[in-house]
Amino acid sequence: MFDNTGAVLGNLTDTTRFYSRTVECSRDGSKAYFAGYTGHCIIRYTGDPLSGFVADTVLKGFDCESMCRAGKTDLLWASAGSGNDVPNQYGNAKTKYASHTWYLWNPTTNKIQDSIKWNGLSTFSNADSVTVKPRGVATTTNGRYSLCLNVRCKDWYVFDPTLYWSEDKCYKGKQSHSG
Repeated sequence: MFDNTGAVLGNLTDTTRFYSRTVECSRDGSKAYFAGYTGHCIIRYTGDPLSGFVADTVLKGFDCESMCRAGKTDLLWASAGSGNDVPNQYGNAKTKYASHTWYLWNPTTNKIQDSIKWNGLSTFSNADSVTVKPRGVATTTNGRYSLCLNVRCKDWYVFDPTLYWSEDKCYKGKQSHSG
């Protein structure tokens, strides 16, 4: 961890139990979210560099490959899994998350507030449910648009959350959208 001048503050943790593709932090830096990809969950670390961090398990059943904060909020977009690493595999937790879906999670209420799902893999050229993986997500500062990246097909889509998800309401590749 680093402070706002770039000085090293220390490690969030010295060891982890799971493989991870991504980490995200809260706006104030008091929370860090570690996507425990092989652990089928997301680990939330709460605390500070001086007193240390406490870990707890959130979003059980997520085989998360990408996540980001939604705009300037602390809401978290996180992918739940793919056809290769399906969600809902966390121990005895009974979850019903869908593959190829990002969920908008509220860490204060511990509730899912929204989702973006690739409704048809036919959207992507030469795609199948195993090799298409939700490897990137980002939002605009105001949170209105989300950028979704697919590693296999090398496509990205801009999603307008004011519209229902469908191919004709997404903006693919380098096409632009104003509004």
